[in-house]
Amino acid sequence: MSQIAQDLKLALSVKEARGALGVSHGFFYKILNSGKLKSFKIGDKRLISVKELERYVSELEAGEATK
Repeated sequence: MSQIAQDLKLALSVKEARGALGVSHGFFYKILNSGKLKSFKIGDKRLISVKELERYVSELEAGEATK
């Protein structure tokens, strides 16, 4: 995949999203199952939007800032 095409990705696979966050498989599914991170399916493939990942990280950062 070219860099331009990669930059235009709107959603990531579970593996890509886990890698972007740098968390384990188990922890990633824990936050998915808790509803803290939303995903969707296209066919059999579960995806997480880039915007949703950014929202989740922003919420984590905001929470850390208030501690």
